[in-house]
Amino acid sequence: MTTSPIIALTEPILLEHILPNLKTKSLLNLSETCRFFNTLIKGDAIWKKIAKKIDFQIPDDSENLYSLVTEHIKKTPFRVGKYHYYRGAGCRPNRKIEFFRTANDPKTFQAIAKAMKCGKWYDISPNLGDKIYVEMQSPSEKVKMMIAHREKDNWHPIESELPPYIPDKKMNKLSLAMQNNAIDKLKLGTWKLSTTSDIGSSPFFENVIRINFYSED
Repeated sequence: MTTSPIIALTEPILLEHILPNLKTKSLLNLSETCRFFNTLIKGDAIWKKIAKKIDFQIPDDSENLYSLVTEHIKKTPFRVGKYHYYRGAGCRPNRKIEFFRTANDPKTFQAIAKAMKCGKWYDISPNLGDKIYVEMQSPSEKVKMMIAHREKDNWHPIESELPPYIPDKKMNKLSLAMQNNAIDKLKLGTWKLSTTSDIGSSPFFENVIRINFYSED
């Protein structure tokens, strides 16, 4: 029987250099592998380090830091993706949209639009969570549907045979799996973003009022 390299490390090395750098999900998965890691990971020492790392102030006389800190992490939004684009003259990206979500709650999906000015990023449209939409049909599917409806007298004498139109859906109404799929496709470049803006209150920047995820197919 061979010994796993990580199990062969001493507790001080694990607590100081290895475990605090793992993601919470990885830590919890590791704690389920054996009694040694379960005891080590659910002890207070590692969660004191993680709390300091994420700037979470532990109340005095707190007990069970494992539960306290993990609950805080679950409620804290983390970035799940970003998208760069440009507006106006030039070809270098001067806008970006960052997407956030707390733990595994799809209803908390949120976005912030930012603009570059003089080498610094400025928040121009925060709290866009309710203004993010996902197009449920590709442009080619929409064109086919429109042609079929326009020519229905010749092509589709029965109304029920017409291709269905599927309206856009709000991102925060989709399941976690569908949100992750949209973000993954955005990262791969198979999906794009379009934004709708108005003048807004800033004399320098536009105000983003809608974000659309869409497929170019």
